[in-house]
Amino acid sequence: MRKYRKFTEEEKLFLGEAIKERRLSEVTEIFNERFNPPATKGMLQDLCERLGLRCNYPNRTLPVGSERMKAGCVYIKAAGGSWRNRLAVLWEKANGEVPKGHVVIPADRDMCNTSPDNLLLVSLAELAVMNNNGLYSTDPDITRLGHVTAKMRIAASRAVREKMEKRNLRHYFTRKTIKGGK
Repeated sequence: MRKYRKFTEEEKLFLGEAIKERRLSEVTEIFNERFNPPATKGMLQDLCERLGLRCNYPNRTLPVGSERMKAGCVYIKAAGGSWRNRLAVLWEKANGEVPKGHVVIPADRDMCNTSPDNLLLVSLAELAVMNNNGLYSTDPDITRLGHVTAKMRIAASRAVREKMEKRNLRHYFTRKTIKGGK
């Protein structure tokens, strides 16, 4: 059940001054030591929004070029407030823009190893083949070999599909022929 609380003018003034210098979690602790009944972090955040105050959210206040880790990947804050994968940023500095439908992966699976010779540009299709067939390894040489193998598997699959379409065999394996119908 949601708690409703009416805030006094003194509490609103305190919040307006305290939120300028501290994060919301710190302000909540200080607020609850000073005022009674206590308020939750969510209550104070709602009050900030109603009063038009800016809460200090750490990810929004970090400068461009800051780094953060999320799900094992390191991200760099770019202009405009967006976050970009550090491996992709390093690849672009050395080799130019990452093409659409491609990603940069570490050849040794170590997201912290950012040496240029460890970065590998792969298409999303190649990455899917590598992951599904165990071709992505902690050994960089095996990963590079797996990348070539994935390219060959995709090319072979394309060639077979084109050959079947050329012979008009794409409907060869339909339900009727499988069940023995005509």
